[in-house]
Amino acid sequence: MKHPITKRGFRSLLNLFPLILFLSCCTVSPDSAIPPVINSPPSVDTLKNSNDNNRENINDTELNRNRRLWKERNIGNYHFVCTQYVGGQYGFVPVLVKVNSGRAISTKTARNRKQLERIEGYDRFDTVEKMFDEIKTAIDRDFDLTVKYNQEFGFPEEIYMNPKKAGPDLWLRITVTEFEIIN
Repeated sequence: MKHPITKRGFRSLLNLFPLILFLSCCTVSPDSAIPPVINSPPSVDTLKNSNDNNRENINDTELNRNRRLWKERNIGNYHFVCTQYVGGQYGFVPVLVKVNSGRAISTKTARNRKQLERIEGYDRFDTVEKMFDEIKTAIDRDFDLTVKYNQEFGFPEEIYMNPKKAGPDLWLRITVTEFEIIN
């Protein structure tokens, strides 16, 4: 006895056809295993980690070279204007920092303070050695870090650091201007 296929049954089969075709093409038998690709490029994660490690090594090398240059110059008495910028916060007033025998002895605003400008937080950057320490901490914590060093003396002229996992508004930028050695 013949079973006639109704229009409804035929449509159901047509709807299942793409699924059946897909499954038959994706099935791999043990005999037809795909050989591994030997010369495949490294994954994006591998490259990212490699680049991060390379950047960390470069930052560490630059830090050590410039710290050594600073120590060779044997500068203990100096002053400079320091300005910090912090993402997502009110501005900071620049401060004039005076250092004697490697210790900050004075931190004063370099100009009149405007409303909502902040002055706290400079104690982390009130000597060149403290700046080097902050740079080393940023390297160790794997922050995004860019530092411009003074060619002659080795002190940081500009520091940009941003903790990668903390969010977009936590970046910090420090600029050092008007550096002068005091005899």
